[in-house]
Amino acid sequence: MEWIKQNKGYLTLLIFSVIWVSGAIWLLISDFTTESFHHKDITLNELGDYLAGAFSPLAFLWLVYGYFMQNHELKANTKTANNAENLSKSQFHYLKTKDENLYQPIFTATIIKEVPLDETSKNLVLKLKIEGSPVFNVSIESQETKYEYKTILAGDEKEIIVTINENEAIMILRKINNMLELPLDEITDELERTITLRRIPIKYTDRIGLRNYAELLIQHSNVKYKVDINNAIKQQEHLYVD
Repeated sequence: MEWIKQNKGYLTLLIFSVIWVSGAIWLLISDFTTESFHHKDITLNELGDYLAGAFSPLAFLWLVYGYFMQNHELKANTKTANNAENLSKSQFHYLKTKDENLYQPIFTATIIKEVPLDETSKNLVLKLKIEGSPVFNVSIESQETKYEYKTILAGDEKEIIVTINENEAIMILRKINNMLELPLDEITDELERTITLRRIPIKYTDRIGLRNYAELLIQHSNVKYKVDINNAIKQQEHLYVD
């Protein structure tokens, strides 16, 4: 039943062809059985002309049908090729993403100590550590200074210093309190609030040669500072590098 639905055009043309051929043969036989056809006067050339005229329209119909069928099959083959290409791209993207995630490092950061500079600012001495895959051509650039490392292996610890102004945290807290309509003196240790004061990019090249970066987040929570790392992969360059 499914085959009949898929080949309705072919079956229709086939039935029409059978009727057409039957009619042409009937007319030819009638010529030899009916006086009005004057069959005795028909020559072979006339018989050939009759057959050519009888079957030419039918041949033309089959030619047109063949053209449309070929066009339909060409579209189907093109669609199949496009689906195969899309599947291949999806598999390549999956394998590429899998490899990229496999070779991505995990950065961690902790505050070693706070060194006061004056009444309003201090230096935060941070310990940066990497786990997983090693990284190359590392660049950490803050507002005050820039750190560059050719290679950081798994387990390596690097110290970096970031200068923080106390007024930054106070001003941000005051702004948030105004938005929440809370007076500043209601801020207590029990009121949890974490504010990101600074985002410092950690640019690096991974093992498969992609240039990426993570983010070092300098935060203030209540009356203390803390640090965090955003290890979400952010590809800086789409091209592979040496």
